[in-house]
Amino acid sequence: SGRNIDRTSLIKHLVAELDLQYEELQNNGPENIIRNWCHNTDLFGKTIALKKGNQSISGKALRLDTLGRLVIVNELGEETAFDSGEVSLGY
Repeated sequence: SGRNIDRTSLIKHLVAELDLQYEELQNNGPENIIRNWCHNTDLFGKTIALKKGNQSISGKALRLDTLGRLVIVNELGEETAFDSGEVSLGY
């Protein structure tokens, strides 16, 4: 944005939001968090590369599954779900 940001205030807000999300998870399970994340992302439908340890995959980001894992479809139409990894866009 080009503006100076009060980092202390930003961190306080992030921690407060994480606390709210964690409380939501404890009280209601992961469904609402997954639904909200899916609603607020523009990742799905984009070509990505994901690296997790020695494993790498390129393909299209499809969705989050019921466990919150990112589902990627490769050029052969095979779907793989990842619970973590480093994502790069535009591959």
